[in-house]
Amino acid sequence: MATLVNNKIYFMGGSRPIPKNSSVWSQTHQYNLSDEVFYLDLSSQFKTDSPPFTDLSDISRMPFGSEKGSTVLGDSGQRIYLVGGVQQNMATFNYNASDSILWIYTINLQQWHTSGPGTHGTLLPRRRSTATIINTKNVIYIFGGRVELDTGSSVFTIYDDFFTFDTNKLEWKNLSLPNHPSKRSHCTATLMPDGRIIYIGGLTQKNPGDNATRLLMTEIYIFDTVQSTWLLQTANSPVNISPRVGHTAVLAPDKLQHIRYSYCWMLNLNHFNIQHPHLLDRFLLHWHFIQRHFIKTI
Repeated sequence: MATLVNNKIYFMGGSRPIPKNSSVWSQTHQYNLSDEVFYLDLSSQFKTDSPPFTDLSDISRMPFGSEKGSTVLGDSGQRIYLVGGVQQNMATFNYNASDSILWIYTINLQQWHTSGPGTHGTLLPRRRSTATIINTKNVIYIFGGRVELDTGSSVFTIYDDFFTFDTNKLEWKNLSLPNHPSKRSHCTATLMPDGRIIYIGGLTQKNPGDNATRLLMTEIYIFDTVQSTWLLQTANSPVNISPRVGHTAVLAPDKLQHIRYSYCWMLNLNHFNIQHPHLLDRFLLHWHFIQRHFIKTI
C-alpha cells in the first residue's frame, strides 16, 4: 500500500515469496507478509537506482503483516486510513491477526490504532482488494472486494456492496442503492473534483465459488457522492483495450490516466475534447490508443 503525504510517499506492508524448498512453504502459505513502514522523500532529486527510502519500522511497525488493503489520506493530511486487506500474525503466520477492518496511522505520532470507542453503524465485513477513496469531507467510500483463504473464507467470493466510513462521526454505513455495479474487486476508483467517483476495470464473479472473470474497460460506472446515484456509461473503442486487473488510475489536470506496464490510457475530462494519445471523453466516451514506453501528460 502506498499513500502520498505532501512530498513523501509512505509505503506499508506488502508480500515476499517463500522459497519452495522452505519447510514452511505450502499451497496456502506461499508468501510472508511485511509489517514494515517506510517513506520516499520527493522534495529533492535522486537517482532511481538508489532511492532515498527512510525506514520507520522500528518506531511505526504495523500491528500485523499486511497486503492487498487500501490506504487513503484523511483529516487534513494528519492520518492514513488502512481499510481491509490480508492480516498475518508475524509470529505464527496465521491469517486474520486482527478483529478490526480499519486501522489508522497518525503521521506525526507515528502510531497505529483502531477507530476506537464511539465507532458505530453497519461495519464493513472482512475483505481485501476493495475500490476505496476518501472525499473532501473525510468520508471513505469502499466498493466491492473479495474474500478467500487468506481472509478466512473457504469459498472465494467477490462482493457488490458499498460502504462508507465517516472519519469525523466514526460512523459506518452500508449504502444499498439501485443501479449499482456488478460484483468486482481490483478495479480502480478515482475521485473527480465535482465529487463523482469513476470505477473502471477489475474482476467480477457470477456466483460464490466461481472463477473470476475480467471486466470490460468500456464499462464505466460513475457514483455521484452528492446525489448518491449510480450511472453506467459505455465507451466506444476503435481498438481492443483488453480487460485487465492490477492497473492504476491517476488523476492529472483534466485527464484520468490508466497505466499498465508501458501502456497509457487517458480519460479526458473536457467536454467533447478528443485529444492524443489515448483518451476517453467524459460525454463522448471514446477511447484512443497509442503505446508508449515513456508516459507523459500532454
